[in-house]
Amino acid sequence: PASRNRMANFGDPPRPSSPFFARAVTPPIRLPGQRSLRRASNLVRGRIGQGLSRALPPREAGLARALALGDRNDVSEEDQSAFRRSGAAHLLAVSGLHVSMVGGLVYSLLNLLLFRTPIARRFRVASPSAVGAIAACWAYAFVAGLAPPAMRAAAMATVALSAVAIGKPAQVGRALCFAAAALVVVDPAVPYGASFQLSFAAVLVLSRFAMRRKSAEPDRRARRALGLVARALALSTAATLGTAPFVAHHFGELSVVGPVVNVVAVPAMASLTLPATLFLSLVAALSPDVAPWLGPVVRPLLTLFLWSMEEVSSIPWAASPVPRPTLLEALLATAGVFLALRARLKSVAAATSLFAVAVALFALRGCTPQLTDTLRATFLDVGQGDATLLELPAGHRLLVDSGPSRGETNRPPAVVAALERRGFGRLHALVLTHRHEDHVAGARAVLSRVGARQRWGPLGPMVLEGLGEPHPLSPVELCRPRRIGSVELEALHPCNESGALLSENDRSLVLRVTFGRVSILLTGDLEAAGERVLLQRSRGRLEASVLKV
Repeated sequence: PASRNRMANFGDPPRPSSPFFARAVTPPIRLPGQRSLRRASNLVRGRIGQGLSRALPPREAGLARALALGDRNDVSEEDQSAFRRSGAAHLLAVSGLHVSMVGGLVYSLLNLLLFRTPIARRFRVASPSAVGAIAACWAYAFVAGLAPPAMRAAAMATVALSAVAIGKPAQVGRALCFAAAALVVVDPAVPYGASFQLSFAAVLVLSRFAMRRKSAEPDRRARRALGLVARALALSTAATLGTAPFVAHHFGELSVVGPVVNVVAVPAMASLTLPATLFLSLVAALSPDVAPWLGPVVRPLLTLFLWSMEEVSSIPWAASPVPRPTLLEALLATAGVFLALRARLKSVAAATSLFAVAVALFALRGCTPQLTDTLRATFLDVGQGDATLLELPAGHRLLVDSGPSRGETNRPPAVVAALERRGFGRLHALVLTHRHEDHVAGARAVLSRVGARQRWGPLGPMVLEGLGEPHPLSPVELCRPRRIGSVELEALHPCNESGALLSENDRSLVLRVTFGRVSILLTGDLEAAGERVLLQRSRGRLEASVLKV
């Protein structure tokens, strides 16, 4: 998965592009008692987590902690990938759904209790009930670790419930502005995070969609039910479209089935799985010894939830890797979706203009080399195998080895998905160090889906030529230093006929990449015999800043 790739940048550090950016990345404001508050939150979260671990098996306990606390540390990478491909990753973060459920429940219970007391004869019971619900929302945000989505939801709930307390209608726009301002004041860098951007984009788009004029309700129940399903699907599609630019920007992958999945998954989780998980978490916090008795009741719901996400994500076309847009392009696209939902001529024209600008910027980046002063090496997580992406300052990209093929499904190899997320156009070169499957099996898919201008490697003409055009370069040709802009590339091994006597691993291509005072040495699967030959021939050129073994 892309989130587990290892990346290294070599060159001058990026400079702030504007005074605003420089101010925005200053350290967050430290409020009085904030450290003690965090410590207390971690203690409560730890107690709940221990109780859930005692009540549930490890996999279900990890999901329960994610649903109730927003803690995904114990959710496996495979399960997180399944949620992302299904378009339901937002369910693993404590946000508006969770906070509104807690606040609404407390408000309803207090209303019911106070209505039967003498207080109801003199005062509006809605006012103290709203105050109690506000306290419950912030208490839950505290238990959720004060994460940006939870704080955004609690701040918006505060504005809405305050309006209820004083008997005035709540306004979503004011609530959203108050929530954003509160978060930015506490931590000026928070707008650059994925959780902030996705959370506010979803609420903005959904609020705009909800303000559209409703059509007349049909008379027949069947038509009314069909209308509700259609509206739920439209809401889910609007939220997916509104957040898609930021999802692509941060994760490089978009779910195709997300709108349909959320129509089913959100109501099912809100009505069964989430309430049961929250109740079990409350019991775990108050009495950890009682939680194991309730675990068998909640476990089937969590297991069913995991199984359904796993099944949906296994569909080959459930999600598609996409090149990552810049933050500006994502902002323009989301603003376009927001304006388009007004369904007015001027708004649609403005939305079209924003989309056109975003697409033009996106296409311009794809057609022009991305010149930087940085050499970037990304060691892609392709499972049992190797694949290293080198992005050179001159805008060229080289892939060293292509990893294994998936085998079990007709989805493309992991290396293809990673390349499609990270950039545009063909590779400058595909470098194959040796012919073992875990290094070359993905080559054919890379050449057909991404393409490469050159192919390098000691695989022999039959193997390389079998991959089609372009004509391959042999190690002997590569052993002469080659320069691409400010980067020098040189194959150090095998550079003569003696390599034919070595084993396949010991014939691995050894590539040295030099950028200024920084060098990277990529050795394939070289073993002892090949290392001895390498030392005899290139002893003075083996010093490197990074050694890939």
